[in-house]
Amino acid sequence: MSELLAVPYVLVGTEDEIVAAVAEHHRRWGITRYVVRADAIGAMAPLLPRLAAIG
Repeated sequence: MSELLAVPYVLVGTEDEIVAAVAEHHRRWGITRYVVRADAIGAMAPLLPRLAAIG
């Protein structure tokens, strides 16, 4: 499971875990943008202000 959580194309976990993962992906790989499936946009919307602060 830890290997799955380390890849930059899967975001799974609590809000805090997802924000931390995105920050780590930004630091490690320089990723600044993600594509979110349409059915997940509602779940991601509350995180957008926190994610926008990364980088």
